[in-house]
Amino acid sequence: MKFSSHWLLFMKRPKSVLPMSFSLLLLACLLTGQETKAQDVTDTISGTIIDTLPFFSPIIPEELPQQPATIHKLSFREYSYLLGDNFRRQACFPFKTKAKDRQILLGLSAVATVGLLTDWETNKRLGELRHTSSFVRVNSPVIGHMGASYSFVVLGVTGAYGFIFKNERAQTTFLLATQAAITTGFWTHTIKFATSRTRPNEYNRWQGPAYFFRPQKKNGDDRLWRSEFNSFPSGHTSNAFAIATVFAKMYGDIPLVPIIAYGTAGLVGLSRMIENRHWGSDVLMGAALGYFCGSQVVNNYRKKFGLQGLGKKGKNDITFNFDSYAGHSQFAMNYNF
Repeated sequence: MKFSSHWLLFMKRPKSVLPMSFSLLLLACLLTGQETKAQDVTDTISGTIIDTLPFFSPIIPEELPQQPATIHKLSFREYSYLLGDNFRRQACFPFKTKAKDRQILLGLSAVATVGLLTDWETNKRLGELRHTSSFVRVNSPVIGHMGASYSFVVLGVTGAYGFIFKNERAQTTFLLATQAAITTGFWTHTIKFATSRTRPNEYNRWQGPAYFFRPQKKNGDDRLWRSEFNSFPSGHTSNAFAIATVFAKMYGDIPLVPIIAYGTAGLVGLSRMIENRHWGSDVLMGAALGYFCGSQVVNNYRKKFGLQGLGKKGKNDITFNFDSYAGHSQFAMNYNF
């Protein structure tokens, strides 16, 4: 059934005619059951064509595109599977690198080389700072604990908050951070075992695999484990950066969280050098290792469950730069937000 454009004229008639016209049109549509088609009404003012819907046809709203999920609550089985998969992927990473990965590894190798060449000078300057500043001397040990016991306190509080208040993002952050800490700790001690580098408060020497397991009699000390030969890389720094990276990526939509997380992790590495417990290259390697493991854990979690990352793409990234100016070497950590 077709209605001509003359029905518009009924709209201009007195109000007493409009209800009767409305009722007749509605009754006609119900009785015939025929579909009415849209008409193109020419706008005489603008000259444009306006596509109009039938006067009585139902309007069905378009379906809104569904936003990708950002959080998937992990079960114990999924957690165990991801942990094993993370170990496998991290172990195979050197043998399955892409062009971008090789560029990153090449840059890290260059930074590590420069760090090795400037270890003595860096520790000497930081040692002077420790002796001249009482503020640094008092607070540096406290900051150093943020890479060990204090970091696990933060994890415990985050996990407790997530499970008590049923906050799935806090729960997932806690679980992924534990995976990052476990994998980072494993690779950190594996490298320590393979290199057996002495700490700065002893002397700078690379003893090779398993040296710190050899009993070394010194002043009556006959321990099987000797911490003097596990300097490279810094375990406090790698653990701090692994946990910080998980928090930064899981709360990337809150700019202050990545800044605090990476800033604290950077201070942990600095404190380990100030306390003369690690060389500068130990800290660089620990920071790179922790960041890599933390990033891999979060990225693998999102990839497995098809999740979208939080925050803007290309933001909340951390980069390391090394430069030399006026005869002084300078290491910089940049955060893009």
